[in-house]
Amino acid sequence: AWSKVGTAATVAGATIAGAFATAVAAASNFEFQLSAIQAVSGATAEEMDLISDAALRIGKDTSFSATEAALAMEELVKAGISVEDTLGGAADATVALAAAGGVDLPAAATIAANAMNQFNLTAADMVGITDSIAGAANASAIDVGDLGQSMGQVGAVANLLGLSFDDTALAIAAMGNAGIKGSDAGT
Repeated sequence: AWSKVGTAATVAGATIAGAFATAVAAASNFEFQLSAIQAVSGATAEEMDLISDAALRIGKDTSFSATEAALAMEELVKAGISVEDTLGGAADATVALAAAGGVDLPAAATIAANAMNQFNLTAADMVGITDSIAGAANASAIDVGDLGQSMGQVGAVANLLGLSFDDTALAIAAMGNAGIKGSDAGT
């Protein structure tokens, strides 16, 4: 009987230790990601507290983890969006795009930030950008990733020619419905 108790205690202890190790690793990854944000943004300690709070809120309120939220915020900051603008709506717009488009948060942040930069838009336009991307993808035969690839090929040129972001997204969606997708549509 004591042998069975000992075996059960060993299994339970290993399970608890494994869960603890997983929690420590997740916390470590989150802290590492916050350090990366501070390195690329030069954020103050107070701003880093706000970033941490926002990432934890996103992790609690959505299907994404706090670490994924921090990765997305890093992508936004690296794309030139200020910490203030990231916290003021760009991060939440990115979460909405990722959820609507079925892509991960860093990819959604990169796609939206690239579109913003290609068309010389500002962080104040981020909600509109993410809405247009999700709308074009959901109303056509393309997905958010396809639209991101297309914009990567045509965005800067379309802007130089005077096309708006919305018109370009609409053209990409129309080409997607015709079977021309991804970088082919952008080309």
